[in-house]
Amino acid sequence: MRWRPDEKLQKHHVDRHINEVERYYATRLTQFQGLVRVSDHEDRKTQMRSANARCNACVANSVMRAVRDNVVLELARAAEIKAADMTLTLARHLVEEILERSVDDRLLLDAFATKGRTAGTKTKNTVSDFDSEISILKASVANMRSDMLRRRTPLRLENSEEIKSLIESGGL
Repeated sequence: MRWRPDEKLQKHHVDRHINEVERYYATRLTQFQGLVRVSDHEDRKTQMRSANARCNACVANSVMRAVRDNVVLELARAAEIKAADMTLTLARHLVEEILERSVDDRLLLDAFATKGRTAGTKTKNTVSDFDSEISILKASVANMRSDMLRRRTPLRLENSEEIKSLIESGGL
């Protein structure tokens, strides 16, 4: 059996991301509605910028969390199918190759740590043993990001319209 990305797993992560984004946008709208009580115009503008920045940071973190979680689970599946000896160190290098950034080892510990394993019992597998999987996962990550953006954009536009309406109605 040859490893291929699990579309249901990817869809699960994208759906979770969209649910988080809906919650972040709802929180931002609630924060903006609460600014009606702020009488100082400059203070209100500062708080609006802050609410926007927090929301945008939460959305960006949600994207990375969804992609990262998907990549880690897919690597675990790939290693199992290949009967490869996947260590935390090898997983770290693979994730860095795929995402072009590191991830917290605590996440990798859950998926790849082997109790009782020492530095003296290194894996014989290397990053190059996973060249095919790396290539496929990079494409999968690009598709996943595109899908998240496609599904997130209407939510962002709707939220922006609600905020614009609130401002135009004199609520802010």
